[in-house]
Amino acid sequence: MKIIFVNRVFWPEQAATAQLLHDVTVRLARRGCQVVVLTGPSPSRPSQENVKGVRIVRVGSPARRFGGAIIQRLLVYLSFLKRIRKAIGDEVEVDDLVIGMTDPPLLGVVIGQIARRHGARVWHWSQDVYPEVAIALSSNSALRFCLQRLVAIRDREWHRCEGIAAIGTDMAQLVGGRHVDSGKIKIVPNWAPDSTEEHASSSLPSSWDPQENFVVAYSGNLGRAHSLTPIVKIAEVLRNNQAIQFWIIGDGAQRKDLEEQVAQRNLQNITFKPPVDRAHLHAALAVPHLHFITMRSSCVGTVWPSKFYGIVQAERPILFIGPREAEVSRQIEGDQLGASFDPAQSQAAAAYIEKLYSETDYYQKIRENVTRRSSKAPGSDSVASFWQKVANSPPPALR
Repeated sequence: MKIIFVNRVFWPEQAATAQLLHDVTVRLARRGCQVVVLTGPSPSRPSQENVKGVRIVRVGSPARRFGGAIIQRLLVYLSFLKRIRKAIGDEVEVDDLVIGMTDPPLLGVVIGQIARRHGARVWHWSQDVYPEVAIALSSNSALRFCLQRLVAIRDREWHRCEGIAAIGTDMAQLVGGRHVDSGKIKIVPNWAPDSTEEHASSSLPSSWDPQENFVVAYSGNLGRAHSLTPIVKIAEVLRNNQAIQFWIIGDGAQRKDLEEQVAQRNLQNITFKPPVDRAHLHAALAVPHLHFITMRSSCVGTVWPSKFYGIVQAERPILFIGPREAEVSRQIEGDQLGASFDPAQSQAAAAYIEKLYSETDYYQKIRENVTRRSSKAPGSDSVASFWQKVANSPPPALR
């Protein structure tokens, strides 16, 4: 019996799901499990190889550039989905456990039926919830209408599969709200990837030296799923306190717009920095004194900001900007890891930053809370244990 994971990206790619999947599969292989990863192509790697006991099967070839970013992404997704169907048919055997992640969106819908046809058990490891994420972020009414039609198709797959691993309680509630049997839904939190621990002492360029400044940073993807304009507004409130500096670290669809906002406001307290590779991530997260996490209200339950785990591992306080009812907000305030504010509360958020900057004892108390949380944080080993337990348990029909 094999444990087969399916995801478009995998090691050595830098994407979060690639890193998380690498951690879990390596740990499962060390435990003696027969592990296979079906994934997309990587320019530097062969189509099949065995790495640390994990057999990797890469399907397709690197996509050629064509059209704009959205068209390019769609072509990559469609190409992968087409080829992964054949790969599953070639690889899957009776009683294998097939675990689909969520890159590309709705991957589970494509692989579920064919995997069951070969007698395999199917689980979904939900890192985000599509098409709800796309519906929440789209301003095109026609597109939202089309995406809504996909919800029923996705729901049918949820009802047919053996189980769904959700990465948070909000996501589990969303899945349960689609009338999925609660016994099929398990909460399996993410973690800071193991590779960040391996490179904890990695050095950074001298430009990363905060000098005497109190640095507040947003680190991660600057895509449309994140509410980032409030960060600019908070920085504007604090523009006259040059001891407090803001760093925006990363790249994405919103970067150009953010740079224009900063220029229009003539803000000298915001610095843009390029994305950080995995080898330097822990070191980079440990430089700022405080980190932003943001979320749009429409995305509650559909995503979980996995940067939370990296920040906690770096033992830095968190300032959440988004819906107070979100699980990440509840955890931050419940464990006193920082504070949460609505996007419109720029003045209140700025006052909190000044409090952390000026009251050393208070700041240290919050950091100690984060350190305690870090010592209790889930890791890849606990997630590997979960999947091993699922693999070793009898199919539902035999229980």
